[in-house]
Amino acid sequence: MVRIEVPPLRERKEDIAALAEYLIDKINKDLDGGIRRIDPDVIQILQNYDFPGNVRELENILRHAVVMAKGVLLLPEYLPALTDKGENPPPISAYRFPEELVSLEEMERRYILHALQKTGWKKKLTCHFLKIARTTLDRKLELYGIKAPKRD
Repeated sequence: MVRIEVPPLRERKEDIAALAEYLIDKINKDLDGGIRRIDPDVIQILQNYDFPGNVRELENILRHAVVMAKGVLLLPEYLPALTDKGENPPPISAYRFPEELVSLEEMERRYILHALQKTGWKKKLTCHFLKIARTTLDRKLELYGIKAPKRD
C-alpha cells in the first residue's frame, strides 16, 4: 500500500486560487450556477482563512456563495461566514419580521416562495439552498398551493 501525505489546506495557501476556480466550475455544473469570475478580494479572504475542514470546507463555502450570488462575479459579500464571523451580528431590528403574527406554516410558505424567487424558480438550486429534498419541496409546493409564474 502506498500512502500519500497531503498537507492541510491551511499549509497550502498558494493552492487556494486554483482550487477555488476548479470548485466553482464543478459547483456551476452541479447547480446550474452562473459564476464566471472570482473577485481577487474573495481569493484574499479565502487565503486568510485557516480551513479546519480542509478542501471540503472550501467547497461548502463556495457552494453557498454560488447560491447567494446575483451575477457572474463572485464577490466578498457572498462569503458572510468568513467576512463577518458572527462577531457583530446585526441588531434585532435588522431582521424583517411580519408586522402581524402569522403561523409557522405561513412563515414557511413565505420563505419557500422567497427562496424560489431568489433562485429564479430553479427547484434544484432552491432545494440546495433550503437543504431539503426535491420531494419535500414538491410536497410543500402542493400543500401551500405555490405555482411557478407563467412565462411569456
